[in-house]
Amino acid sequence: MWQLNPLEALIFKEIALLLLYSFNSLGVPCTFKNNLISKEKTNILLHYQNIDERDKKLREVKYIPYQFEQLGNGGWQDSAEMQSILHNAANIWDFSLKNIKYLENLGLSAQYLPPGFHEKLETIQPVEKDIDILFYGIINERRQEILSQLQKQSNIKTIILNGVFGTQRDQYIARAKIVLNLHHYKTRIFESARVSYLLNNKVFVVSEQSADNPYSQVDLVSVPYEQIVDTCLQYLADYSRAQKIAELNYQQFKENYPMVKLLAEIIF
Repeated sequence: MWQLNPLEALIFKEIALLLLYSFNSLGVPCTFKNNLISKEKTNILLHYQNIDERDKKLREVKYIPYQFEQLGNGGWQDSAEMQSILHNAANIWDFSLKNIKYLENLGLSAQYLPPGFHEKLETIQPVEKDIDILFYGIINERRQEILSQLQKQSNIKTIILNGVFGTQRDQYIARAKIVLNLHHYKTRIFESARVSYLLNNKVFVVSEQSADNPYSQVDLVSVPYEQIVDTCLQYLADYSRAQKIAELNYQQFKENYPMVKLLAEIIF
């Protein structure tokens, strides 16, 4: 697998490990390398859109971009360079069915691969919950509006993180009663890379409703934008209920979306 720089390696660390563990579980040799590609192997590219498509090394290898951007109007603005990389790929994997339809209009065929469950990604250890609500990610106007409303609540502790990844971020997740998922783009594609890791670790998630739902067999708390604040307050007032839902969501995710099975369906 190939990524670009140390920051991007942290952003996609859980996805890279999920692939690594799942390939190994299937008995398929796999290694995780940053900024290294191999002529002898199939290279899975994460965060491919920042790769220079003119790079001769890329043209000489077999590669599969694992596409995690939200494409289309109101989403990530794909470029000619991105499209060139996709057109020259041996295959394309995408986390979103909505993205796949968009790519079809560009003459590109992609396989659907939402992030699933793997037991080796159960890495967040339970600790005392001294944070009421946690949000992590880039802040834009629509996200800030909700977060500002929550921060005005004098009786709850809301923490906002940006640029915090890996173990340091996980320490905050472990302390949070609620982890909030808010859309950044108008496309409202479900952020499965983020939420799958939380479900994998029995974290209670309140999510803004999405245009698509890759985990229809998980009874995730998902509400319209204007109901997010009230929903968070309701579950903080009845946190035992939130804990039961977190356990239920974990079991549903584990049983219905094992990554080993999802991966096997597209590589064999």
